[in-house]
Amino acid sequence: MKPYNGFSPRARRAALTWLKREYAAGRRTPPTVCDACGQHEGVIDAHSEDYSTPFGDHIGRYALCYRCHMAVHCRFGRGWRQWDVYRRLIAAGAVLRPFYTRSFGRFAAEHLVPADPSAALRRAVVRWRQPPPRLILQEIASGTRPTVNLRPT
Repeated sequence: MKPYNGFSPRARRAALTWLKREYAAGRRTPPTVCDACGQHEGVIDAHSEDYSTPFGDHIGRYALCYRCHMAVHCRFGRGWRQWDVYRRLIAAGAVLRPFYTRSFGRFAAEHLVPADPSAALRRAVVRWRQPPPRLILQEIASGTRPTVNLRPT
């Protein structure tokens, strides 16, 4: 685990451990649908932008499919151009092929390496839906903090 959003790997691991305990105790429910793109197949992760203590609803606030989750984490590095293209596709209602395993190599090959990221992303679209009512990826990118939990716990 690497530092993210100003939080150390240690802080992030502690938050993840806490969240797993919440799941095990039945106080929280693991996510099943991506808040950003609506994907309901494959790996769906809980994502935090804020790992501060005391832990609460801000830990695992966002449910993100593996593709959206990795796009969020790669947005500051070499994937920035792809991040902008990806956000626009998701905002337009694109749902891309799910990841059934956590494969960063496959994610990188599809998102970070192509010379034409727009074409590569369009090839990964499996269906279109109504544009989402909340633009979660833009919310994350802007640093906006929602005031309510996005899904029931």
